[in-house]
Amino acid sequence: MTEVRSAAAAFREAIIECPDTGLISLRDFPNGSCGDASPLLGQFLQEQGHGEWIYVSGCREGDYHSHAWLEQESWLLDITADQFPDVAEPVVLTQDRTWHSQFLHRPMKRLPARIDVWDEYTTQNLTEAYGKIMAVYERQ
Repeated sequence: MTEVRSAAAAFREAIIECPDTGLISLRDFPNGSCGDASPLLGQFLQEQGHGEWIYVSGCREGDYHSHAWLEQESWLLDITADQFPDVAEPVVLTQDRTWHSQFLHRPMKRLPARIDVWDEYTTQNLTEAYGKIMAVYERQ
């Protein structure tokens, strides 16, 4: 999993350094970015040979904040958890579900973490953003 953490960190850095992904959700990364960043990261990890990941999203009881991350077997991977004040790590790769379980009060989605599983409009926007992020990643 060390390689997965390194790959996720490099992809996160490419998102941060990308001048304009075209996605409003990524403009204030990581704030409000989890829903788009997660399938983009899942696509990247699969292309890099790290297997297929699952996109998981849910909603927290009380304040109804939503959040999304990736899962593979017993592992959770999250490159946007630091948008919340109680998380400092830019890349969370863990088997401890304690923090993420707060968002499962209202589970919303479990899908393959790829950009081609969404509706046509979303797939097109994610594909364009992915190309721009990958151009930055390849220059790193």
